[in-house]
Amino acid sequence: MLQKNAGDKDEHELLVFMRGAHRSMGFGREGVWRLLRDEIRPQERGEKLKGLFVRYPKIGRSEGDRAQEMIWTWFFNDLDFVSDGRTRENEIRLVYSPPGAS
Repeated sequence: MLQKNAGDKDEHELLVFMRGAHRSMGFGREGVWRLLRDEIRPQERGEKLKGLFVRYPKIGRSEGDRAQEMIWTWFFNDLDFVSDGRTRENEIRLVYSPPGAS
């Protein structure tokens, strides 16, 4: 799901939900990569979409919670999402920064 950020008209949030049973099968990586390649990058070139970001809520502080945060971060880092320094105490925030983006 792609949603416009109410606080900034040029930002859009990407929400990816994958059922637990499908997470380890590689469907998420392939699906999000295709979405970025086929839908989002063409919109960026046409200047209809700028400032794409994702967020992960920091709910707990257990080893398992930290492991899930790390897996989520690696997943999106592999898809060209990077930290923009706007991460808060209760969430991780990454922005889409494909190679060659200014």
